[in-house]
Amino acid sequence: MKKRIWTERVLVVFILLTVGFIFGNSLMNVEKSQNASKAAANAVQHIVEPEASNSVRPAGKPTSHPKVNYFIKYIRDAAHVIEFFVLGLEMALLLTVHEKPNFKSVYLLFSTTVVIAVVDESLQFLNDRGPQVEDILKDTAGASVAIASVLLIYGIAFLVRQRHKKTTNSV
Repeated sequence: MKKRIWTERVLVVFILLTVGFIFGNSLMNVEKSQNASKAAANAVQHIVEPEASNSVRPAGKPTSHPKVNYFIKYIRDAAHVIEFFVLGLEMALLLTVHEKPNFKSVYLLFSTTVVIAVVDESLQFLNDRGPQVEDILKDTAGASVAIASVLLIYGIAFLVRQRHKKTTNSV
């Protein structure tokens, strides 16, 4: 019992930290956001194409490699999916630790991630950035895949436990 309570508390802390990280990224102004994307693109590009890794420049400076803009867009898109995948994972784990999942709890879980995605995009109005419905869809997709994955694993584990109980009781 105590172990479950501590697990729930740790997951809540991780969820709050993840939401804070997501909202913090949305509260960045345009220049800071672009620089963060370029730094991430530079890191990825260094791994993927070491010879082109020096082509990403700070905001406003030209780049010499044609794939830089592709990497930056890819990084921004991937960031939406990954951030919300982590959030969905944490929230789904909290659900499975707290109670046996049912339709209502899964619906509430999914709805909560959609609300967080909408709030996340809405925060961009505060810094003259353009919120996009496409980003909400990416966020929702990331969270949905994580939630479905956790619930699938939970369901398989439940079936295995049930089968194990039947075999041990029949012997």
